[in-house]
Amino acid sequence: MEELEFVSWLICISQDVAREDYKHFDSCYSADCLEDLFLHRFVDVTVRSLERHGFKVLRRYTERDDYGDEYTVIELEKYVIHIRNTLMCGVEEGFEFIVSPK
Repeated sequence: MEELEFVSWLICISQDVAREDYKHFDSCYSADCLEDLFLHRFVDVTVRSLERHGFKVLRRYTERDDYGDEYTVIELEKYVIHIRNTLMCGVEEGFEFIVSPK
């Protein structure tokens, strides 16, 4: 497996872990929309997974696109990851992510 594919695979696994946490919390607190928790948990799990597998995370931040929508950026030494929240309250969609070489 090439390095870029491995990074993408790690992100997919991280999303699965975060989704399981989201389902657990959503069942406990169904009155509240927990999409922010899901996003932050996904980003946290992704960063920890990348670091655990030897990738150096240079920085992590939030930007806005031309339409005013926020997305998360994780910068590694060789790659940039863009994560966009596509989850709507009550609808399990997940996130879009793009891994690009620098």
